[in-house]
Amino acid sequence: MTELLFIQNILIALALGALIGLERSFTKHQLLLGLRTMSLASLTGALAAFFSIELQLPALIYISFAFLCIMAVLLYQKSNKIGVTTIAAFILSYFIGLMIFLTNIIYPIFLAIIITLILVERRPLHKFVKLLTREEIIDLLEFALIAFVVYPLLPPADLTFGIFSLNLQFIFFVVILVSLLSFAGFLFFRRLGKLGFLAINFLSGFVNANASIPTILEQFKKERLWLTGINTAIFASIFRNLLIVFFLFQALFFQILLPVLVALAYFVLILLRETSEIKSFKPKLDIKSPFSLRQAIEFGILFFVLMFFIQASQHYLASNGLIVSIFLSSLVSSAASIGTIALLVDSGKLSMANATSLTLLAIIASTIAKAGFVAFIAKKELTLKVAKYLLPAIIILLIAFLFSIGL
Repeated sequence: MTELLFIQNILIALALGALIGLERSFTKHQLLLGLRTMSLASLTGALAAFFSIELQLPALIYISFAFLCIMAVLLYQKSNKIGVTTIAAFILSYFIGLMIFLTNIIYPIFLAIIITLILVERRPLHKFVKLLTREEIIDLLEFALIAFVVYPLLPPADLTFGIFSLNLQFIFFVVILVSLLSFAGFLFFRRLGKLGFLAINFLSGFVNANASIPTILEQFKKERLWLTGINTAIFASIFRNLLIVFFLFQALFFQILLPVLVALAYFVLILLRETSEIKSFKPKLDIKSPFSLRQAIEFGILFFVLMFFIQASQHYLASNGLIVSIFLSSLVSSAASIGTIALLVDSGKLSMANATSLTLLAIIASTIAKAGFVAFIAKKELTLKVAKYLLPAIIILLIAFLFSIGL
């Protein structure tokens, strides 16, 4: 190792330790473990790694770590102002210094930034926990087990069964992605539940438009509130589908972006046209957390079924069968249909041009399904007015679909 590289690594160790220590210096609970102490802890780790490499003595790392742990325990016992979080940050600063000489320099830098962000965001994190019930936290832990333990162990290669092929890791990724997006909307709904009419209906529609539409019809007495609430929920579901495409296949996202944005812009113009009466009205909607193991399994099973249905249609009925199957599947779940389209493109069974048209078709079918759902539970007059509002958006997407297939 050159002298310049040694100096660079030592300075980085001091800087990363100081970054964590700087945040700890602003806490009112303790003043013992601050900028200088965290810098020295990081420096200790860096020097332990350096000398263990240069002298071929790995035991130096264990000795220095044991010394640091003893010091942390003594400080914790001696001062009642030092919390467990500060002790954990102290020990992690040592590991950050250690990693500077043992791994790629990006890793300790990233880790130091993440640790500092967690420490800075103490109050928001506590507020986040208070937003959830005990059952929802248990659901979150169960889902984390799937996302961080089961998912990485799944085979990344495609599995073939006759005419069917599937990628378990990709399927789990789609299930996790859809659940995460819904859960993000749910948290915003809980956190920003006192916002106005449009924001509340948007967030409830983002989480689950089909579940929010009956609540809108039940709670709102005025017809205009019904129309605006339903249109906002449908707007949110289209926006959610656009996000799903972005996270699954960026190239496909940019292919469908323009027509979908035009359709969303139409919704925005309609919704912004509402009067102050709607802005001042604050409904009390309640939605359940979408982030549970049961709901993830249900969506996963639905995804499997629709995926096999779409692949069978493609095999036996060629392109026409694929169009029909995507349309029918999207009436049930557009997220599962979009996931299947991305999987077919990834496996080379579907071209990008066909994927673009089919994704637009999936969004169209999903929007029609929402209108059909309204027709099933609402009066005929309201259904016709909802259809009147939705028709221009559907026509915009339909024109884009027909253009994409060359008609």
